[in-house]
Amino acid sequence: MPGALSAGHSHRPTTKTSHKPFKSRKATKGQIRDAAKGRTQEERGQRKTPHQQVMSKLDRRNQAKQRQLEKAREHQRETSVFSGKDGAPRNVAVIPLCADSNAAAAIQSLNGSIDIEAEVQDGCFRVPVDRFKQKLQYIPLKRDLTACLDAARAADFVVLVLSAEVEVDDLGELILRSIESQGMSTLFTVIQGLNKIEPAKQRLSVVSSLKSYITHFHPEQDKLYSLDSRQECSNLMRSLCSTTPKGIRWRDERSWMLVEDVKFASGSDLTTLTGVVRGKGLKADRLVQVGDWGTFQIEKITAAPLATRKKKGKIQ
Repeated sequence: MPGALSAGHSHRPTTKTSHKPFKSRKATKGQIRDAAKGRTQEERGQRKTPHQQVMSKLDRRNQAKQRQLEKAREHQRETSVFSGKDGAPRNVAVIPLCADSNAAAAIQSLNGSIDIEAEVQDGCFRVPVDRFKQKLQYIPLKRDLTACLDAARAADFVVLVLSAEVEVDDLGELILRSIESQGMSTLFTVIQGLNKIEPAKQRLSVVSSLKSYITHFHPEQDKLYSLDSRQECSNLMRSLCSTTPKGIRWRDERSWMLVEDVKFASGSDLTTLTGVVRGKGLKADRLVQVGDWGTFQIEKITAAPLATRKKKGKIQ
């Protein structure tokens, strides 16, 4: 039996075998006409580029390795701005779309999922995330179109807050369409008040309905996070701290900064803006556009280090 099996065994043919070309016994009318005109038939080789025809297997492996290394270097360049103790914070704009949505409560639920007890402030504020060795800079917003547009264009992540009880009204849809038209970076969607839906078996249909609504505008939103689930909030915090934001092309092609503090000097025409410069490098001999106030000349660029915290909890 083993001898019989080995005699009938044959290896599978590889994909590199060249099949026997078709040869007709008689010339076609077109071939006869071309021969009468003195045309010669072109030789057809394998469907490969000239470079592929001379490349060896070792060359192809080396080329694939070079592409892999270049992709890794590009990823490192994109994420290096957030690494280290002096790295830039990840800007997170929290935008409520429904009338009963609350951005501050959403931030409180996200922070509480990983035991962060930072107080939620009205304006832009930073929160260190020691578990993932990152810093998040929240921008809690009201349902104001202008404020949402300004925050979305400076955010690395946009978190949309949907309600499980109230549908998105005309204002919420206007905000959603406007920030989409302006351009936004990586998007996440959360649901607020899902545990209030009774009976509990209807919650799945509510999530399915909200997912159908948001995927109409953003088909890539395959996951909606419930703020009532500690595990899902923790997963979202992990994504916020580890995901590489896709960015906005028109923004990343130039220098930009989310201004954290503005000081108007009394008795002079100098104004001090404090923040982290992102995008392209900023030069001191360039002009800058400051919001809707106009274009200004830069006098100088100085470092503005943050206050460091000692192990005992004292600020140095």
